[in-house]
Amino acid sequence: MEIRDSASESAYSVAGVIRPPPPEERLAFLRTLQRVLKEGDFTATYKFALLQALLDIAVESRIRSDAELQVSYRRLAERFIEYYWGHTEPYRPGDESGGVLAQSTGRQAAVLTLIATARGQSGSRTLAQLRRESRYTGLLSRVARVIREQPVRYIQNLNGGHIEFLFAPAADGKGIILKRGVAWCLQEFYDLLQSQVRAGWVQQVRSMSRNASLIGGHKDLEEFLFGQQRMALVRIRERLVDLEGPTCFYCEKSIAHGIEVDHFVPWSRYPHDRGHNFVLAHAACNHSKRDTLAGRDHLERWLARIDDKAGPISDALSDVLLCDAASSAKVAQWAYLHEIHATGMFWAGVAGRSPVYQPVDDALRSLVVSGFPL
Repeated sequence: MEIRDSASESAYSVAGVIRPPPPEERLAFLRTLQRVLKEGDFTATYKFALLQALLDIAVESRIRSDAELQVSYRRLAERFIEYYWGHTEPYRPGDESGGVLAQSTGRQAAVLTLIATARGQSGSRTLAQLRRESRYTGLLSRVARVIREQPVRYIQNLNGGHIEFLFAPAADGKGIILKRGVAWCLQEFYDLLQSQVRAGWVQQVRSMSRNASLIGGHKDLEEFLFGQQRMALVRIRERLVDLEGPTCFYCEKSIAHGIEVDHFVPWSRYPHDRGHNFVLAHAACNHSKRDTLAGRDHLERWLARIDDKAGPISDALSDVLLCDAASSAKVAQWAYLHEIHATGMFWAGVAGRSPVYQPVDDALRSLVVSGFPL
């Protein structure tokens, strides 16, 4: 199908896309998804979790056209467990005693109960540790069953009808198939849709009567539900120092004190911790780069680091957080393609106390298109 949206066409011809969905299909998708978020019957937070999972999986799958994408229930279950893991801990605003937040209008959400039970039986302090245990396989199966029987069944219901605009059941019964153009749209509108999904999730939790006494007027609920687990950064820093020495990834100079851990692809772009995305940095370099994507030279070295040290990084960090070099590379390519599309600036380094930026050039464009592992 011929593309008539010249801006999107130019952006994705850079990435070698053959055929993104036409503009009218993108608009129809967004309108229908808005209806789901506004009009859908949400008695639990599962539908928000499912939408967030589809957003993240679409990005990590690196779909460059309007192709379908098959997603297994197991892969969805992995995401649900990751999202709800921290929610099994008590919400403690200020110095109050706190309690576990309800995520269903009836009994506590089954996924939350399943995860809490597995945590209690295991004694694992982190999800990464639980993933190494045999009981994790059973947890995946039970969570996958809940996903299949609840949000997958009901998320496309609107006003008493069923609109199959997101996905259809896979023929093998083991998952779903995102319809043509859906994965592309989820990548393209990731920031917009994620903000709406998170806002809906927060509102759903806040509106549940059982949570009223816990939440009260506190405004840190979103940080609790989706914030970064800062405690893990200490262990990540220690492991990376052991592996690579106290050296700043960006300026390549030794760090005498104040070693910081930075997300190479900024947390603000993709708010999930992945082992291969972490690098050590001087405070000055880290604070100067902030939420900007690093320039071509840094990207080249990061890709070389993934190629050379994928195994050692996984060995060092896999008991702390998820490590998947290929997934991290796909997320990075997606982020860089979007920034190229926006003709944004990339952080090159620090001159004195001021950040130095570089524009998109042919060398960076070529690296992003062809320099990533496939």
